[in-house]
Amino acid sequence: MERLHCRMFSLNKFLLLCSGLVFSANISYADATSQNQTMPRLSSSTISNIVGIKKTIERNIELERLHKLQIKEDRNNINTIKIISLAPNITENLFHLGLGNNIVGVDSLSDYPKKVQKIPKVATVSNIDYEEILRLKPDLIVVWNDFYPDLEKDLKKYNITARVFRFIIHRIPDYSDAILKLGRITHTEERAVELRENFRSKMKELRNTYMNYPSHSVAYIIWDEPIYTVAENSWINDVIEICNGSNLFKNSDLSYPIIDQEYLLTANPEIIINATVSHPMLHIPDVLQDRVVILSKVNGMHRISNRTAESAEEICSIIHQKDQLIDEKSSEITMKETQGTENEEQKSAE
Repeated sequence: MERLHCRMFSLNKFLLLCSGLVFSANISYADATSQNQTMPRLSSSTISNIVGIKKTIERNIELERLHKLQIKEDRNNINTIKIISLAPNITENLFHLGLGNNIVGVDSLSDYPKKVQKIPKVATVSNIDYEEILRLKPDLIVVWNDFYPDLEKDLKKYNITARVFRFIIHRIPDYSDAILKLGRITHTEERAVELRENFRSKMKELRNTYMNYPSHSVAYIIWDEPIYTVAENSWINDVIEICNGSNLFKNSDLSYPIIDQEYLLTANPEIIINATVSHPMLHIPDVLQDRVVILSKVNGMHRISNRTAESAEEICSIIHQKDQLIDEKSSEITMKETQGTENEEQKSAE
């Protein structure tokens, strides 16, 4: 039982690190609006007070105008927003949006970029320090998918009035929507649009580059004791398919299925991508070890952000490494043949 608990804790830590559980949530973020004014009903008995009423109305209109100006000023001044991030991929995306200086608290696994190391830690995998959050007085708390399911309820207990936004991503297309929503509520929509378009462009370029390459079967290993891989409801599977690879465990009922050595042998992948902390992986059958390739940009893949495009490019190169070598050799042969033909034509001309 103790070993099982240890494994589950390690997996939970991994999943938060990788930002990979699959849930959904509906979050509403209300815009500030002006207060409704109750207008007195005029009658013959109040005609004598018409001048005073008129002044009151004019004053309320002026207060409303000033209130709207304040809202506009707050939206233009992102420095007024204090944010707490409760997942490493969220922290990274906030920095990409130019909001690094607005982050007043992070979870214990947030470690990129280096500047984040100086930011107070307010949460671990299983616990949140609400007293510290109360002290920091954030305006916005951004949380990953379903993590910390009691967050909203517990914030009320501590009289913390910060708004909560759940950054929900399961598949590659979800990133575009999530980053744009985060940009809107933090008043960095222009930068969010730029990030979204760059991400889409890079993914489209990878798809177009590798769509005519032969497909290869892939096993993507994210943990090796026990052996965890990925299935269809994951942006990692999406990347494999963008690279024109075939994920052997795509059709599993679980997003992150556990497989054993025998099952891996039976699946017989052409390529095994090692995205674990173990180099080499000790639990992969010896006969398959020569098919293992280490993914160097693991965090870029497991913490979905604009860096994911760089990791996707590496995965494509891993899947089609042999194809690219064949292309290079073919290009060399073609070049030599062309040069030989040109030399012969030159000799004939002489």
